[in-house]
Amino acid sequence: MPCVVLEYQPECLDFAATLEWERFTIRTSELSAADLIERVEAMIAELPVTRKTLHNNAERLCQRFEEYCQAIEPMVAGKAAAVKLRISALPAASGVRKVPEL
Repeated sequence: MPCVVLEYQPECLDFAATLEWERFTIRTSELSAADLIERVEAMIAELPVTRKTLHNNAERLCQRFEEYCQAIEPMVAGKAAAVKLRISALPAASGVRKVPEL
């Protein structure tokens, strides 16, 4: 959904930048009704293009995230198995409780 991002924290601009959406951001410290109306009007005037652009950028990010998750899954699974193995090797008298199965 195309929107105008109000930058009340630096992270808001960072988020907009990941979607290549900086054009439609306004810092709250510089916010005026005229600026807000101007950005909304520009977005509406170009709605078919802005909607498609935002969708494509979000889809690209989702794909990158999926690829990242697939890349780290073996590492995460390997670490979880190693931790489980270390815990199961602890002597029962150590007072350490076993981690329940996930």
